[in-house]
Amino acid sequence: MRVRCVQIVDTSGPTRGERLKASPHIEVGEEFHVLSMLIDGDSEAALPHLLQILDRDGSPTWWPLQMFETLSSAIPPNWEIHLDAMGSLQIAPGAWLRPGFWEEYFDNPGDGDAAETFRCEVDIIVTAGSSVP
Repeated sequence: MRVRCVQIVDTSGPTRGERLKASPHIEVGEEFHVLSMLIDGDSEAALPHLLQILDRDGSPTWWPLQMFETLSSAIPPNWEIHLDAMGSLQIAPGAWLRPGFWEEYFDNPGDGDAAETFRCEVDIIVTAGSSVP
């Protein structure tokens, strides 16, 4: 799945959700492979629909779905769907959905099993997304 940024919205503070002219982290027109998706089960959530992409530094970051348009809707072959007890729907590589994966990754993002798993799953997503027109 690939998307293009079409607008930038504030992701925190009292202006959360409001449109911004610019961001140091993302630009209108940039294209991304979607790493995962989150649909929050809380109907009152400030940002209920999120996409995870790689930022300019190669780190996984979450952005509001409303910032993007779809370029390719092909679903990566390594994605799985997980519905948690709170009603949140996570769509991501299965290895990333195991409890503790992200804590392990962010504790040591350059090394270790979680970092290697992350890189392997990203490679699958990018390779699959690059072969789709």
